[in-house]
Amino acid sequence: MTGACFFYGFGVACISLVLSIAIYLCCRRWFKHTDVNTKQATSDC
Repeated sequence: MTGACFFYGFGVACISLVLSIAIYLCCRRWFKHTDVNTKQATSDC
C-alpha cells in the first residue's frame, strides 16, 4: 500500500508540474516586462 501512495504522490507532482508550465507559457505575455535576466537588466540602464 505504501508503494501505491508514492506512485499517486509522484503522479500528482508530475501533473502539477505540467500544469504550471502550461500556465507559465500561456500567460507569459502579461508578465514579460518582469522576466529579465541580469545581463538584460544592466543593458537597459
